[in-house]
Amino acid sequence: MNENMKILGIIFSVIFIIALAVYFTVEDSQRIKKLHIEYKSVSSADELNGKVQNLYTEKGACFVTLLGEKKISIAPSGNYAYKEVYLSRVISIGDKIIKEQESDTLIVFKKESEYKFVIGKIINK
Repeated sequence: MNENMKILGIIFSVIFIIALAVYFTVEDSQRIKKLHIEYKSVSSADELNGKVQNLYTEKGACFVTLLGEKKISIAPSGNYAYKEVYLSRVISIGDKIIKEQESDTLIVFKKESEYKFVIGKIINK
């Protein structure tokens, strides 16, 4: 009887852990979907010129609120020409970002430095 209780306890524990993993995976997926609905994805047709007022990064993507409440999402981007390769590690609140219309290049201005990224791509590898 004691052996059966141990086996039932182990089975219950494993099922509980699997259920928690599934729950948190689904929750995370729904949260990310909501972000992509709230923040407009930047395309080459868009023009950007603004100061970063708020910022959230998730799995390399940047969810940015520009001064004036414009909300945009920027696909994971990187440039091996810099010590910090990924845009999500470079960009911060207070930075100025510029992107010309019909261009896929995003420029981030930090104090006296300038960082260039191609949206959705890794360059200079």
